[in-house]
Amino acid sequence: MASTRPKSTELSEFTSFSVAPIEGDSANTRVTVTYKNPGDLNREPPLSFKFFISGQEPVEKPMVYSEERKQWELSLDVSNNVRGYFQINGRTPQELNLELKDGEPYPWIYKDKSVAQGTLTRCLYKADGSINPLVSDTKDTTLEIGDRLVTVYLPPGYNPERKPPYNLQITLDGDDLYAAIPTNVTLDNLIAAKKIDPVVAVFIPPWHGPPDLERYPTGEGGPPGYSHAMRIKEYACNTKVAANLVSLPATLRESFNVTQDPEQTVITGISISGVQALYTALSYPDVFGNVIAQSPALHWGPNVLLMSELPDPDQKYMQASIITPDGLYQLNENKTEYTRFLDLSDMKKLGLDELIKEGLKKGNVSFYHALSLAQFRELNRALKDNGAKFDINGNAGSAWLPDMISEGGHFAKPDKEKPLKVWLQSGIKQEMPMGELDIAEQTEITAELLRQQKYTVAGEVIHQGGHYATHWRCGLPDALVAMHQPVKVAEAKLTFDELQVQAALSKSKADGEASSSLDSPLSKSEVNTSGSIQDKAKEKEKEKDSLSNPDGSTRTRRLT
Repeated sequence: MASTRPKSTELSEFTSFSVAPIEGDSANTRVTVTYKNPGDLNREPPLSFKFFISGQEPVEKPMVYSEERKQWELSLDVSNNVRGYFQINGRTPQELNLELKDGEPYPWIYKDKSVAQGTLTRCLYKADGSINPLVSDTKDTTLEIGDRLVTVYLPPGYNPERKPPYNLQITLDGDDLYAAIPTNVTLDNLIAAKKIDPVVAVFIPPWHGPPDLERYPTGEGGPPGYSHAMRIKEYACNTKVAANLVSLPATLRESFNVTQDPEQTVITGISISGVQALYTALSYPDVFGNVIAQSPALHWGPNVLLMSELPDPDQKYMQASIITPDGLYQLNENKTEYTRFLDLSDMKKLGLDELIKEGLKKGNVSFYHALSLAQFRELNRALKDNGAKFDINGNAGSAWLPDMISEGGHFAKPDKEKPLKVWLQSGIKQEMPMGELDIAEQTEITAELLRQQKYTVAGEVIHQGGHYATHWRCGLPDALVAMHQPVKVAEAKLTFDELQVQAALSKSKADGEASSSLDSPLSKSEVNTSGSIQDKAKEKEKEKDSLSNPDGSTRTRRLT
């Protein structure tokens, strides 16, 4: 039920919102957004407020200026469990999230000025693996190939001599996970409430150096040098990236007081970086004992294939670049013939001819994974310059990592005493534009495969909604509680949801001791043909009325 007294929650330096009940309406809450920037007082034209609710058309309304309170205001009646974000247009665009749970601001995700704040330090993460705190303006920092600027979160009262050392969290897609999804705020709140042990967190963005402003301008949605294709290349089960991440905890210990215990070390990611986080943890569970993968793009698969000759035209190659000894081909829209966009001389100019020969000898069909980040970027540049229809981003529909898990033998068997602990989250409306397989289905399949092989699935959370930061923000607190549990859990007053997590972990351990041998893993075909996934989909429809709301509220299941 909504609060009987308005309360103000800060969204940014000049923006806040308050909630109040609506008389005679127990399903909705009145939200009043206020904007009070001295530079914008009583200016014309009026500010425009654009509100986005997950799964609905945007709503745009003008804000009203209050002479009495000297601020811009707008009131909206929204669902008690709304999830959305808004923009205040007319000035420098601000994108601010607004989430409610039972008519109150969603817990743990908003800044509380009464709570001690951790510190954020900008560091230079060099391609050689070293990390150097920056003392000068980052604008003056020269980035070489493979360098990036990272942010290190130190918890309130950080003590370099503290024993035991601090828990460690490696966070991929780091720019998003402390900006659009301010993980540092959630960490502050959970640490203050003793829900979790203090954590040192490192936020690592996708590779973005050196700048290539001609072909990858800042307008692509990232810093200079960034591109969407480059991000996917870095995070699409990249073996080299995983190997580099393994050395990071040891490097961090040279400058920060962080744990050496994999049980207190977490790696996390969203979407395609969630896939990389899971792949890295499966590859190195002796370093990363915990992984949080929110909406992991498990439908992803490589779309640049190496073959000795062109295959017959087929629908499955519509988004694939085929490399043969004499060049790179893509299938035309009619699926009748291939067009060559790069010949052998082009491949030699890119320095790929020897890599092609080596791959053909080894039978390496996935040429995508053989490319370095630099080679990948140069090949995409050449494709663009030669008028290719699409780049070598990735082919939705092949579910490459679930196949790897299903086949067995690609990853070490989990430690019986300390198995890798996995937290998965996905939405029931997360079909991706390119994909034949949606993320929610693949997340469920992957969870089943992990359980069969005796990994601990600490949480499998299904939310009502799509591929949006608002759901990741709201799902993160429970995931962090599961992964960074206090040494003395009894001292914390756990919520009902958090108690469910504790129970899930205990049950998972008990089930693991009684489950069948690892020598007979469940195959992907068995998962698909058993009817379990399809049956669950039908059950979802029946459960919607009682377990979910179309306004974006969360439906959760933690299965073990």
